[in-house]
Amino acid sequence: MALTASGKVNTRANVMLSIAVGGLVAIVALLVLRASGIDATVQGFIISVGSLLAGKVGTAFDFEFGSSASSAEKTKILAMTLGNAQA
Repeated sequence: MALTASGKVNTRANVMLSIAVGGLVAIVALLVLRASGIDATVQGFIISVGSLLAGKVGTAFDFEFGSSASSAEKTKILAMTLGNAQA
């Protein structure tokens, strides 16, 4: 959030999220298009990796829009409150 506020872009986070989303899309496409030709054990492994990637995408959304955003808002409110109390 500090990077965005200063006008900079967090390229590393964007690349990591793009890789996770791209991998998830590739796994879903693989399972939809080739599910009948994949061994059940390999298919289970692919589904496990897809679940892991889906979790990472969820974590990224939680970080960006969840507790970290709330924490930043709380910090801003506390700073304003403490600033007014000292004045």
